[in-house]
Amino acid sequence: MIRWLRVVIPLWGLAAAGTIYLTIEAVYLTLEWRFRMPFHSFDDDGIFLRVMDLLAAVYALFRVWIFHPALRPAYCNWLSHTPWTVKKPLPFGPVHLVWQDALLLSVAVGLCWPRAGIGALAVVKAFLGCYLGCLCFVNVYTGQKAWAYPVAFGLGFMILVFQTALFFAFAGASYVVVLLGLRASLTRFPWREESRLQHLPGFMTDPIALGWPFCRLGPGRSKEFKLSDVFLTGLLAGWAVFVFGSVLKLKDASIMTPFVFVAASGRILLYCQSYLPPLSLLGRLALGRLIIPGYDKVFIAPLLTLLMFVAAATLPFWSGVSHLISASIGVTASWWILFGMGPSLDAWRLTGNHRIIKGMLMTAHQKR
Repeated sequence: MIRWLRVVIPLWGLAAAGTIYLTIEAVYLTLEWRFRMPFHSFDDDGIFLRVMDLLAAVYALFRVWIFHPALRPAYCNWLSHTPWTVKKPLPFGPVHLVWQDALLLSVAVGLCWPRAGIGALAVVKAFLGCYLGCLCFVNVYTGQKAWAYPVAFGLGFMILVFQTALFFAFAGASYVVVLLGLRASLTRFPWREESRLQHLPGFMTDPIALGWPFCRLGPGRSKEFKLSDVFLTGLLAGWAVFVFGSVLKLKDASIMTPFVFVAASGRILLYCQSYLPPLSLLGRLALGRLIIPGYDKVFIAPLLTLLMFVAAATLPFWSGVSHLISASIGVTASWWILFGMGPSLDAWRLTGNHRIIKGMLMTAHQKR
């Protein structure tokens, strides 16, 4: 039995989980004995179940992190030099769910049942939510975004119906889609996206190594968003606002205003850091050139973003839609403008009407 379970979890993991459970159970049983309360009747405000939910989520993260080669560079590198194909099982163990997972989750539910009753199924829900979320990220990580988007929307439905049996229906449908994405991902092994993402720190700092001013004049290193990705991620951002707003029962859309403002300001900072206008404010006033189209075009998208969100926030006052729906619409429209509207970062850096100076990143690198 132990050898059979070690396919998905090492012995130390079982021992750690068992120790945590026994410790918590011993504390509650001691309190019940001390206060002369009936067996398994101590009111802990759900703390016991929350700890078990956390253990289930950690186990889900462990299942994906340890067994998926995309998240382990050494494993991925070794596997890429073997004759392995998707038709064969992964050497270190399966990423998909197996009977061992069902047994471990059943044991966890059984241990929680005396205290939580039907609420013990929250352990399974916590595992499935974390597991599907992790695999959704890994599918994006390995270039299978087409399979990841439906799962991301499915996770939203799972959150909305978390307290009902419909959760398992949406979880089952999402698992089928994520499994198809996993299959497609392993079929394309090795992945170009995976190798690039694993070396992200070096990828970001390579231009600095060229030195001033060549680091600013070299070929672009930024990755532009496809319009299809901008469209779908915008819908997903609005859907996320609606889901979490519904769960938290938010009734005022103004809570999203700081996030939209920070996003718009972040784009301006990204574009303008080290790329200043050709004329100062005094120079513009002296020469009568209040607007410099070749430079000021960089502010159009952020300003439209803020205006679009403000316009969406007024929808409840003249159309009757709820504040939550108007906030979702505003976030989606703002996302589309912020990430889909030009100029692109590379085009701006190479052709914009600006003067280039040493930025904070370059100055800090030289001091080192």
